[in-house]
Amino acid sequence: MTLGAQQTQVLRLVLLDGLRPAILGLFLGLVASAAVVRLVKSMLYETEPLDPVVFFAVSLILILVAATACIIPAWRASRLDPVSSLRAD
Repeated sequence: MTLGAQQTQVLRLVLLDGLRPAILGLFLGLVASAAVVRLVKSMLYETEPLDPVVFFAVSLILILVAATACIIPAWRASRLDPVSSLRAD
């Protein structure tokens, strides 16, 4: 913000920096779980191995938790006074 960024730009930057690893981990986890579920298919009882509802629900919950965890630091960073942050460093 000291260099001219707007509050919304700082908020977006911090949110994207926090959500990027969560989205990458979600993608890799979904791919790995789709591969592993075929190996444990015989141990599953009354459920489909590749149930899209379960995969979607888990993905949605993970993204919501990650976004909630990122929103507080992003909000604080966007509301920070540039002059006080320069004095602190």
